[in-house]
Amino acid sequence: MPVMSDNKYQLLHNKIATYYNEIFWVEIELAGKEEAKIAIENNEIDTNGRPMITVIADGAWSKRSHKTKYNAFSGVACIVGAKTKKVLFIGVRNKYCCICQKASNNNMDPKEHFCFKNWNLPSTAMEADIIVEVFKKSIDMHGCGI
Repeated sequence: MPVMSDNKYQLLHNKIATYYNEIFWVEIELAGKEEAKIAIENNEIDTNGRPMITVIADGAWSKRSHKTKYNAFSGVACIVGAKTKKVLFIGVRNKYCCICQKASNNNMDPKEHFCFKNWNLPSTAMEADIIVEVFKKSIDMHGCGI
């Protein structure tokens, strides 16, 4: 059976990933509206009339160790609505991109690509940074305070 070429695979992969990403953010928006509705029904609102929702936050790194080598390349944090148990936000921090690294190893500029590298600070700060981002965006994203 013929094998799909790498270029064709990447094209299809990117198309599917884009589609899933769009659906994901629509679902997050709907979950936020549902949490806000429940907060309003329970009269959990601030002085400005905005719903205040309770959330559960958790994060993880790609690698952990006990008291040494806190040098993970990737970290993630997720915010879940306490009432609906639905995801309200997910954030990822990456310190590494294989395309950029390969180009750097060859003393070249990387080819044009979608780079996932978005973090240059210590790995220990990844989770906290994502959670702070959520709190800053909560009113714009979901119209409510977290």
